[in-house]
Amino acid sequence: MLNLGNERSLVELGTFPEIAYARDLQAPLEWDMGWTLPKSLAVEGPSRRKGALFSAEALGFSGSIAWWDNVEGLGRAVVNRMAYRFAGSEFGMQPVAAGKSEYDLVENRPDFKFRRTPDRPWKLPPPAKCYGFPDQVRACFQNAGFLSDFELQFEELFGQMYYLGPLCGFRANPATGSTGNLPPIPREGCH
Repeated sequence: MLNLGNERSLVELGTFPEIAYARDLQAPLEWDMGWTLPKSLAVEGPSRRKGALFSAEALGFSGSIAWWDNVEGLGRAVVNRMAYRFAGSEFGMQPVAAGKSEYDLVENRPDFKFRRTPDRPWKLPPPAKCYGFPDQVRACFQNAGFLSDFELQFEELFGQMYYLGPLCGFRANPATGSTGNLPPIPREGCH
């Protein structure tokens, strides 16, 4: 869902409780971003006879991850809400109810509603990787295919980003946090 890294990745941010502001697990981790697309994106209707339903040259994304406690006193990070903004509308997912792992598909466009495929009343699982719609969305809704275009644009945006920090350094001992005498993390291209 949200990859904060590990001992084998270039960056390790820690655990969700460690990155929460003041370690307050009651407050969600939220972000919002927008970008201009390389070219205009048009969303076609399923019948393709009417032309584009809507089009725009910009896309936005917002996400919210919350910590849900369970009965054993442990917890887990879950997507509280994720939504793409496009052509003045939002298309996203949120849990059916707090503490549930079933999700609803949501939109706020008055002239558009997602249409369920007959005989597919399945519940939806959580979003994929905190920004993607699970495959069941496209299987359960006749007119949800365009959501893949949003995911593709999101992945292409992040495919253009590069990590500019150090590519090798000293490993910290997970128990003490000290670098001690551990060898540097080997990475191709370290200078």
